[in-house]
Amino acid sequence: MAKSNTQLSTIDPKEEAKLAMILGGSEQTAETSKPEYLPEIKMNVDDEDAEGNPIKKGLFWIKGLEGERAFADTINIRPLAHHYQYLHWSQAEKRMANKTILITNWSQEPKDERGTIRCGKPSSKEYNQLNDNEKAKFSEVKCFRQVRCLVDFDGKTSTGEKVTHTNLPAIILLKGSNFSPFEDEYTKALPKGSKIWDYKAKVTTERKKQGSVVYFVMHFEPDLKTKLGLDDATFETMKGMASMIERENRSIISKYNQSLRNTQEDMTTIDAVVSHSDDLNEDFED
Repeated sequence: MAKSNTQLSTIDPKEEAKLAMILGGSEQTAETSKPEYLPEIKMNVDDEDAEGNPIKKGLFWIKGLEGERAFADTINIRPLAHHYQYLHWSQAEKRMANKTILITNWSQEPKDERGTIRCGKPSSKEYNQLNDNEKAKFSEVKCFRQVRCLVDFDGKTSTGEKVTHTNLPAIILLKGSNFSPFEDEYTKALPKGSKIWDYKAKVTTERKKQGSVVYFVMHFEPDLKTKLGLDDATFETMKGMASMIERENRSIISKYNQSLRNTQEDMTTIDAVVSHSDDLNEDFED
């Protein structure tokens, strides 16, 4: 994907609106590049690196880049896409057991690869009515907020070497205590009619403690004083991200439909067996 530059050009509003439907970039709701792996922005949870060098917890680092891992206290992002996705990670098998399509709003149905919805997890209302044992059945299914963005990163390795990235396409996966801040602090703060790529946000972390558990929460501070133009390079990056999302969703929907067909075939076979069994019963009647 191309990196952003400062040279602006006229982007067709219809093309931008079309991308907004895929990327979840505006107040509108949704009723070519080859897919690429996006580096993932993560928070450090380790006290030291593999060589024993001390590292502060709660720092940002970027997974999926070559070279020594670097860390930064703060980063700046320009969000380009915003989605939700349910993922079922099997701890026993150490693999992704199931996943849903990426959706831009809760009115969309999160179909999954196994022919169910939300990887089999009940809706929030239904889930909250379950007892602890029933909830435990879905403990491996998590809903992630996904933010695809351009990140400005200025950090250092554990040995003090400086590492800088500018307008690097990346993704942030947010869950648990980090699920809501992006919406509460960034999207809800945008001026009416704005798209999420119109502004940048400074991202920091806050250390919190609950009992003996220490954890970190991300915070997003939008720079509403500076509205950004949409240059060619950023637009091409957005098109690449849209292509990735469409390809993934098509693949998942294909598996969803195949799972439904398999289920229907199984039911047809069962019906045939039951029907044949009834015929045999008649043969053995006196």
